[in-house]
Amino acid sequence: MSLWLIIPVKELRLAKSRLAMALSPAHRATLVQTLLLRLLRLAEQTAAIDHALVVSRDEAVLHLARLAGHRAVAEERVVGLNGAVQWGVKTAAEQGATRALILPADLPILEQPDVDALLAATADFVICTDRQNEGTNALLLPTAVPFVFQYGPASFQKHQAEAKRHNLSTAIITSPHIQFDLDTEADWLAYQRHLVRA
Repeated sequence: MSLWLIIPVKELRLAKSRLAMALSPAHRATLVQTLLLRLLRLAEQTAAIDHALVVSRDEAVLHLARLAGHRAVAEERVVGLNGAVQWGVKTAAEQGATRALILPADLPILEQPDVDALLAATADFVICTDRQNEGTNALLLPTAVPFVFQYGPASFQKHQAEAKRHNLSTAIITSPHIQFDLDTEADWLAYQRHLVRA
């Protein structure tokens, strides 16, 4: 058994566009890079994760991941989050991965116990939603299954339906730290309040 962490990352010039009212393009790019490095450090601290693989169209992102000592692969022809994740899982499987944990880079309060909780679940397919119970903030699944990723509106429900289609036993993880992502200005303000309290 070999577990790989797959981290899809948008081009830095396009990243976190909904934070434009709060952060400049340069600040948004720096934020994404900082959060990516934070997630990669968490991967290093997780004994069960054999490798972390960053998937992006952005050469700066790929270079950063490699400088940090991790694997990186450019997105293939299919553009978008679903294509990036599919390509990352395929690449990992070809290099020996039997399971893939898919996490976005923008989980600023994710901690080691949250990752451990995901990996401790005994189901074939493990999922954690976002705070709206619509999106998907974490997925853990076997790489041998021809799973069709459906990130976007109602992906939490669509991913569960896809798991059912493949007869995968499912565990739903509820974790405020995984569910908190940085998408909107309100998220950014909440994150700033969290930093003050921490």
